[in-house]
Amino acid sequence: MAMIRENFMELEGVLQTVYDMQLAKQKDYVPKLFNVATSKRSQEKHFGIGGIGLMKKWAGQVEYDTIGKRWETVYRHGKWSTGLQFEREIFDNNEYKQHLTKTTKLLALSVHNTRQDHAFSVFNNAFDTGFLGADGKPLCAAAGNGHPYSPSNSVDTQVNAGTLPLTPANIEATVTAMHRFVDDRGNKLGVNPRLLLVGDHYRVKAKEIVGSDKVPFSTENTVNVWSDELDYMYIPGIEGKKWMLVDPDLMNIFLNWYDNRIAKLEYEDNFNTEIISYKNVALYSFNFDEWYWLYGHNVS
Repeated sequence: MAMIRENFMELEGVLQTVYDMQLAKQKDYVPKLFNVATSKRSQEKHFGIGGIGLMKKWAGQVEYDTIGKRWETVYRHGKWSTGLQFEREIFDNNEYKQHLTKTTKLLALSVHNTRQDHAFSVFNNAFDTGFLGADGKPLCAAAGNGHPYSPSNSVDTQVNAGTLPLTPANIEATVTAMHRFVDDRGNKLGVNPRLLLVGDHYRVKAKEIVGSDKVPFSTENTVNVWSDELDYMYIPGIEGKKWMLVDPDLMNIFLNWYDNRIAKLEYEDNFNTEIISYKNVALYSFNFDEWYWLYGHNVS
């Protein structure tokens, strides 16, 4: 099969370029939402730490504090793959160049769509008690099943889930609730929600609320404070009537993605079966360390 190998090697660089260009055309939400890093280990571990108390008045020396432990978050890399196989006749009949160019684009889309689906799953599963964070609660924990203050205090809890529809008044109520989030010592965390995340259902409503300097449909022509204080991001993969307020700085700290092996085009031919295979294989993980960067509503 020397001729086939030579044929493919001649085309391989072109196909990799086609693959890269197809990926570059797609809108990638992973770096927009996650703190993306590279991992050279089979897994990564993040050790949660508690809050640091307020500064003390100077009394002749520095007041040194201690930090409590929180939960450990493990990022175990999952392995994902896709590929295609072809018989030798495609090469013998000089049909392979156009065919492989098309299928290479489709493989690139498969890799891209898989990553986006996994990124969106964090928000789609945010209210699901089958998808728990390190503290044993879903990302968005509702009243009666709130986030415990610390590993040693599960009596006191905090809530970051609701069922309110998207309106300016409900945005204000949610922002106020996030301002009241406290650490394991009861000190305010200083959460600053400045980003509204929505899917298809609230796409137009979010634009109306955030994109206008006046309150939408207000007969009094009232000034819309959210046009200056909030940005919004439309995420097509968010399902149902979910909407979420986010502190983007904290999201960049606590929502993490590790790439262990980046998918690229790989090729092999088999002498005995005369089958040509090419594939994409990727290893990565994603998770969240803490919950208080987000408050979500899942409207029934």
